[in-house]
Order: sequence, then C-alpha cells, then structure tokens
Amino acid sequence: MKQEQPGSKGALVVYASKQGSTRQYAEWIAEDLSARAVPFTQARPADLEGADTVILGSAVRMGSLLLGKWIRGNWRILSARRLILFSVSATPPGDEKTLRETLEKSLSPDMIERMTWVPLHGRLTISTLPLPLRLIMKAASRPRADAGKGSPDGSPAELIQEFDAVSRESIAPILKAARMRS
Repeated sequence: MKQEQPGSKGALVVYASKQGSTRQYAEWIAEDLSARAVPFTQARPADLEGADTVILGSAVRMGSLLLGKWIRGNWRILSARRLILFSVSATPPGDEKTLRETLEKSLSPDMIERMTWVPLHGRLTISTLPLPLRLIMKAASRPRADAGKGSPDGSPAELIQEFDAVSRESIAPILKAARMRS
C-alpha cells in the first residue's frame, strides 16, 4: 500500500510495450504502488503534471528505447518530476555495456543524469513478431559463410531462441526507488 507524504501527488507509470513484457512490468509496479499505469499514447500533459514521480517503462527495439522520442517531446514537464526509467529488452541485465549504449542512443546525457534507470529482461516470442522481423531474425541466426563455422571467435553461431525472463521480483529496485523520498 502506498504511503504518501502530505502534499504528495503520487506516482504515474507510463509505458511503451511491443510484446507485452513492459506492460506486465508496468501493471505490477502500478499495483504495488497503488498508482495508475497508462500507455504513452494515452498519457496527457495533465496526467504528468499530476504526479510527483513518473515511472517510465520502455521496450527496446533495434537498440533504441521505444519511449525515447516521447520522453524528449515531453521533457519540459518530465524534468520537473522525479523520474525512474525501466527498459525492457532481450539483452540480459548483466550486459551493462550494450544496455548503456541503448540508453545513450535514445536520450541525452542530461536526461539520463536526471533519472534512476533499471534495465529489465523481457521475453521473446518469435511467433508473435511481425513477419518482416521474424524473417530478419531467422536470417540473423544462420551462420555466415564469411565467418567460418560460426561466430568470429570460431564458436558455433548461436540460434535466436524464445525466452521468458519476466518476473515480478525484478521490479524490486524500481519499487524501492519510487518509495524513497528526496
């Protein structure tokens, strides 16, 4: 149950999801904080202004945050709030270099500086992807003729496989950050 301080406006969770992982995380976060979760396409400036903490959840597609353009477009309002960003991708949370590159490709350094960022692992269900993306992934999983018998280091090429790493326990750092008072 959310414990608000006097004058606190509470939290709002705004998200952009493609395969449902980000939406699931957003709904769990909203439930645990007694907040509201809304897709970014439905978030109005008044919604943002009505929250003291905005939790931004973004799926990653092609190495960029889906929410990146929206964050930049709403930065005037967002920058006046406490911000927590969680990104959801196929990249394991331990691959800090790749995850950081995604963040830096999508947002400016001053934006990144103003946020608490938590990368989360998502899910990949190939059968639900649009056909062009399925074809690209199938081609990418084939060993390349110029790479010998697999990857450049000589190991067999890794096939792209489905996975589901979405877990409610993963949101603990987000909940902790949201409950902290400045």
